[in-house]
Amino acid sequence: MVELIYFLVLFVAIESLGIVGLYFRSQLSQERSKFVVDFPSYKLVLDYFLERAYDIVNKDRMLLYSIEAIKVDDEQFNEYAKDFAKLTMTLMGPMLQKEFSNLFGSEETFFSNLMEFFSTKYEDDAIRKTAIDGLMSGDMTGEK
Repeated sequence: MVELIYFLVLFVAIESLGIVGLYFRSQLSQERSKFVVDFPSYKLVLDYFLERAYDIVNKDRMLLYSIEAIKVDDEQFNEYAKDFAKLTMTLMGPMLQKEFSNLFGSEETFFSNLMEFFSTKYEDDAIRKTAIDGLMSGDMTGEK
């Protein structure tokens, strides 16, 4: 009789854990689907903070290299990319940082994506500047 009671208690405990596990799994699924449904809103918010942080880092750190026409060495560039990622996360605050970390899967992945954005944006700006400078010098000399 005691063994039967232990068996029933054990059975109820295992079933309870299974139900709790299913509940948390459904909550996680709902949270992830929220990211998909609300993606345009998340992108808009993220773009705002990315542009703001890029403008700050570009003006404070990178502009001197552009004005002097000096290439930033890789080590310095990586430091600026890390500073950009940290600044972006600071500007958005802990609540949004946690939301975006969840969206990207982890804080490390989110941080890596921020650094990649900085790198891509800087390269695009450098290419655009080079193209504009080439057009301007061609126009000034009369070449077409």
